[in-house]
Amino acid sequence: MREAIDNAGEAVPAARLVSQSIDDLATAITAWKALDGDIAEARLYPLAQFMAEVYAAALLCEQAEWELREYGDDRKSLVAALYAERYLKDRGPLRGMTRRRASRSSTSSGWPQAPWWTAGRAKRLQ
Repeated sequence: MREAIDNAGEAVPAARLVSQSIDDLATAITAWKALDGDIAEARLYPLAQFMAEVYAAALLCEQAEWELREYGDDRKSLVAALYAERYLKDRGPLRGMTRRRASRSSTSSGWPQAPWWTAGRAKRLQ
């Protein structure tokens, strides 16, 4: 990923945000490694999603620089900027992997309650 961003250089405005996201991803991976087994497994999906989003943005930036250099066209640079804005900006370095989700229907422990349609199911299964 770093190689793709290095290839994009300063020609692609989104490269700076993607570079920061690569650093955030490294921090998130380190934090994920420190989690206990069950919690780490539960937080693996958000980490994998973060990895995919950063990887895609890095490749978009690299391709945008190539297209700009070869054809003088900055459309891919705009796509890279929109993608980075949508998926990487203001998400935080850990993407919520180390905290519990809060919701309006959460219990006192902080975990969300089961949906209303499953209320009697647990009793029937016992």
